Amino acid sequence: MDLVAAGSGSHDPGMDERLAKLEGAYDALKVVRPMTLAVISIFLVALVFVLGFFATQLNSLNSKIDSLPQRLTEEFRAMRSEMAAQTSAIANSITAARQTQQPAPSPPLSPPPPQPPQAPSRRP
Repeated sequence: MDLVAAGSGSHDPGMDERLAKLEGAYDALKVVRPMTLAVISIFLVALVFVLGFFATQLNSLNSKIDSLPQRLTEEFRAMRSEMAAQTSAIANSITAARQTQQPAPSPPLSPPPPQPPQAPSRRP
């Protein structure tokens, strides 16, 4: 229903001008809206790609972290066996060195401490 036909009388002369501006703005929206959708779509595609890349990197990092305990266990086992072998070799060499050594000469015996002179005993 048209406002003029409703019998309200004459309409505002600036209304045609405002209506033209509004139609021009709507025409601009017709152009901007698809461009905005295209930019948002490109942004979302890039975001999905980046998130997928980071997910792949995190998965790779996670698998490396998961393998660390096994590698550390193997490394510590090797270190323990190496230390045990070294300790055994040192103990064997000490034992062998003690067996081949000449017994150390005992220190000279010191004379017994002097006794106080005894009184001559009397015979009855």
